[in-house]
Order: sequence, then structure tokens, then C-alpha cells
Amino acid sequence: MNVPRDTATQRLTGASIAFQGVSQAFGKVQALDNFSLDVRAGEFVTFLGPSGSGKTTALNLLAGFLEPSSGDILIDGRSIAHLPTEQRNVGMVFQSYSLFPHMSVLENVAFPLRMRGVSLRERSTRAEAVLELVQLKGYGSRRPHELSGGQRQRVAFARAVIFEPKVLLMDEPLGALDLKLREAMQHEIRQLQRRIGCTVIYVTHDQSEALSMSDRIVVMNNGGIQQIGTPREIYDQPANPFVANFVGEINLVAGRFEGGEVSLAGHGGAVPSSTSLQDGWRGTAAIRPELFERNLRGPHVVSVDCQIVDAAFQGSGMRYTADAAGLGPIVIHELRRAGAAPLEPGDRAVFGFELERVVFLNH
Repeated sequence: MNVPRDTATQRLTGASIAFQGVSQAFGKVQALDNFSLDVRAGEFVTFLGPSGSGKTTALNLLAGFLEPSSGDILIDGRSIAHLPTEQRNVGMVFQSYSLFPHMSVLENVAFPLRMRGVSLRERSTRAEAVLELVQLKGYGSRRPHELSGGQRQRVAFARAVIFEPKVLLMDEPLGALDLKLREAMQHEIRQLQRRIGCTVIYVTHDQSEALSMSDRIVVMNNGGIQQIGTPREIYDQPANPFVANFVGEINLVAGRFEGGEVSLAGHGGAVPSSTSLQDGWRGTAAIRPELFERNLRGPHVVSVDCQIVDAAFQGSGMRYTADAAGLGPIVIHELRRAGAAPLEPGDRAVFGFELERVVFLNH
């Protein structure tokens, strides 16, 4: 690309990545099991899952910190599973920043070039240019302790891309930041990645982070892939109860489909539906909290009498925990509307949701 050498607006050529039946065991623990994934060049892909899901293991295998027990890993069609880390042309950003406290910002950013034998003059020029790319022009003489958390994270990003990697790996890079700064950095990282064009593999357990930043999300659990899709697909069409429950809040209710009607456990009455479910289906109805609307009624609407158990103000609206007749405890998100008074614990209200917006999952 020559981003730092010439101009901060030129682009890297990202690399494609392929995991082919990769497994990784630590003794009797199977950390990754037959993991297969294709990532397009220039794509921003997030590995999302709880602790122990295998997401960091997959990242470490790609970085070269581990060798797979079986399977292969390719970058631009070339096997790198047994290559040393330094031969993979992969940059990495950690949660801890890993900046050298005794070096200036400029020296920290230029360090990868120093290790590659680049001359002092060239590495200084390239470091200045990449600092401008991350909006830290003029900060080169400072020490890391003189920077804010967000600034230190941008220095770590600059250091990771200065040697022009085709692949950038990011392991929980925003976990140490407060909420407001984390949200701002999410936007900055996404914009920087779009400008420079490298392929990004991003690891997080934060669902909102994954939804706001990714081209695609790989939801993982117990060393395997639960679902791969765009943020909208993962949120609106979860593949199974684990994904539905892990990504955002959700209400899971047992249901069945017979004779063109859906019945929900304990609700007391079937509702006509044009769903494509096969007659005789038994499974789980996944209902997002924001689908509930007060006093909503209609031919394809499930209306539920609710008693509010807890009410929490969230700025844009209210989050209610309610005891819903027949459905049990549910969570409801209600946006603020003019003339609609918020409910209090103990209040009763009827909430409805459109059956066609519900996701039906097999057990």
C-alpha cells in the first residue's frame, strides 16, 4: 500500500483467510473442533462468543502463537499453519496496548520497522504519516503515560499497521476502556479499517460491539461455530436458541404449529399464522423485547396481559420485566412516546406482538 510512506488515503490490499477443518486440543480439552471459515479480502469479521468458546484460540492459531492439532490455515491461498509469526505479514492489537513505556509514541509506532531493519529516516517518516492517519499528528514526542486510553489504543493500531500487514488481528482491544470511549473507538477503528483496506479478524464477547462494527459475525461456543452471518442476520434470524439468547436480550417461549395456527405454551389460544413451519412443528418462539407494543391487537397479534415486576429507565425508553399471563417472566423494551406514561411495578397492561416477526427455532 505504502500508506505511511506516501499518503494516508491509499489502501492496503487485504488478504483472504481460510480455516480448513482446524482443531486444537489442550490435553483432554478440545478448544477448537473442526473449525472451517472463509474470510474475504478486506472483510471485517468478528469472532463472538463467551469465555471458553474458542474465539481466542482461533485468533492465536492465525497469529502463529499456536500450531493446529489438525487442519490447515491459509492466507491468500498459502498455507501458514506452520510458518513462524514474523513470516505471516499479520498485525496484532491487544487489549493491554503493549506499548513500551520508555519509548516515545513515535518510537513505539516505528518499532516494527526498526525490527525489520528499515533506516531511521524512513521509519520516522512512515511513523509520522501513520500517526496522522490515526489523528495523532504532533503526539510523536510524548510518552504512553501522557496519553488517554483512547489515544494509546490508536498508537497500538498505528504500530500494528505501519509495516503494511494484509491481515490485522484484534483481541478484545477495547475491553479496558469506559463505555463512552469504547463506543467512540468502535467507530474510529471501523473508519480506519475502511480507509486502509486490510482484512480484520476481531475477537470480543461484547455483542453490541460485534453488531456495530462487523461485516460478518462468527458466533462461537464450545469450540465450534453456531452461526455465521451479517449483524442483521445474526440478530433478526438467529440459527438456534444459543445464538438467540447470547446476542441481545430475548424471550424464549415453547410453541407449536398445527392447522395453520401457532400456540405458545400456556398462552391459552392459537393465533393464525402464514409462517412456513411444517404442520406439527414443536420448538421455541424467540421474541425480541422491542417487538412488544402496548395495546397492540390484530388478527396475527399475540396479546398478553402483563403485570409489571420491574421498571428501569434507559434514556430512549423503558425496560420492563413483567409477569405475562401464560408466558411467564418476560422482558419488554418500550420506546418513549408522547402521551404514553411509563408503567410502574405493580401496574397491569396489555402488550402485543406481531406473530410474523417472531423467529421459530427447533429445540
